[in-house]
Amino acid sequence: MNFFLSSNNEVIAQRCRRLLIIILFVLLPLPGIAGLDEAINAYNQRDYATALGEFRSLAEAGDTKAQLQLGLMYDNSLGTEQDHEAAYYWYEQAARQGNARAQFNVAEMLGLGQGVKQDKQQALDWYIHAAENGYTESQYKLGLALSRGDGVKQDLIEACKWLEIAASAGVDGSEVVLTVLDDLEQRMTADEIMEAQKRSQEWQERFARQERMPKLEM
Repeated sequence: MNFFLSSNNEVIAQRCRRLLIIILFVLLPLPGIAGLDEAINAYNQRDYATALGEFRSLAEAGDTKAQLQLGLMYDNSLGTEQDHEAAYYWYEQAARQGNARAQFNVAEMLGLGQGVKQDKQQALDWYIHAAENGYTESQYKLGLALSRGDGVKQDLIEACKWLEIAASAGVDGSEVVLTVLDDLEQRMTADEIMEAQKRSQEWQERFARQERMPKLEM
């Protein structure tokens, strides 16, 4: 009888220890999150030297937000000398993990040959990834490129689709987008416009379901 009581007590004690560990894990702040908050606070207070160090530590550990922010700091000489190569490196690290803004920045730098050898074809690929991941500026630029055949085969339907998506998302300068869209539709048939609107609607519904492109294997 004492054996069974002892066994039951041990089981209860083990369960209590496990429960305590779970409670402590939930209550204790995660180091990565705390570090990111500290970095953002330092940045907002314009303590760029501290922010740079915090973001770098997190970026090296693989945090995509920190990688993007570190790229922005190198790009805009905040807390450090301007270094486009370093900016491109960190943008690319975040971009490969699916960060849409970083993907757009990579596309911009590749298109300009800034911090990296100019490659307009690869830039277009990154614009596509950023557009698919919901970055409105990239959707606008992709729509323009497709409407003009700039570095890509001209495709008025796809161009119209992306411009409509950008306009509906309220991209900066949306009035200009609507003007471009109106001019584009003047060159399209009614069937082509309907097809573009259908594709736009399908994309927006898919995006609303949180479907995203997977991480790149490049």
